[in-house]
Amino acid sequence: MLRISLIAAGVMLLLSTQAMGAVDEARNTITVNGYANVHAKPDVAYITLYVKSGGILMTDAANKAAQTAADLEKTLREKHKQISDIAITSVSVGSKQGDFSFSDQKNESPSPEVTKRITLPPDQELIYGVLDTGIRAGAIMQNQTSIRFEGDMNSIVVYSHKDSTEFENQARAKALEDARQNAEKTATLIGRKVGEIVSVGSMNNTSWPAEFLMMGRQADLPAKFTSVDPSSVDVPCMLTITYELLK
Repeated sequence: MLRISLIAAGVMLLLSTQAMGAVDEARNTITVNGYANVHAKPDVAYITLYVKSGGILMTDAANKAAQTAADLEKTLREKHKQISDIAITSVSVGSKQGDFSFSDQKNESPSPEVTKRITLPPDQELIYGVLDTGIRAGAIMQNQTSIRFEGDMNSIVVYSHKDSTEFENQARAKALEDARQNAEKTATLIGRKVGEIVSVGSMNNTSWPAEFLMMGRQADLPAKFTSVDPSSVDVPCMLTITYELLK
């Protein structure tokens, strides 16, 4: 939590300082940041479920996990025709060892774990139905080992867009407008005017959770912009614009 707070504080400081504008009198330019955040309704949801099997012999345990995963997919597809895709995102083999395990789990035999990511419409009733079906078929709702961390913003259900291009373009346009306003405010304070754009730069347009480390591992997110909110996905954009500074 401290790491996230420090990152957020640093970004806010960067925004507040560069939004005021950096004037280069020698080159007659002013450089500012423009920021925008488009709130767009999601059109796709992703569910991440886990299948785990244990045993003394790894061959038996692996075969059992594979069969459970296959049965899970078959059951989900038969009962929920709205599902558009089911994919295995990772297969891990390990045991529950280390400080993150409960005392009665530290000596547990090695076990395989299969991660399934399910793609479907962002319908709450459908999502709850898929989760219930998955649990009845032997799936679990969270990672049970310290071997693999599937992140997903601490949620097994996340929302996104099949294509975010339109929202990214909207965010860029608004960020450009914001940068112009910031430049004009600063130029007015020193008795100057803003001219044409000299250069445009941009920061990485990804949602913040994609940049965070979870339990020492970068979050494995299914899309560029994701949210745990079924009503809105943030699509942010920050541009660094340099303008001519006119007298």
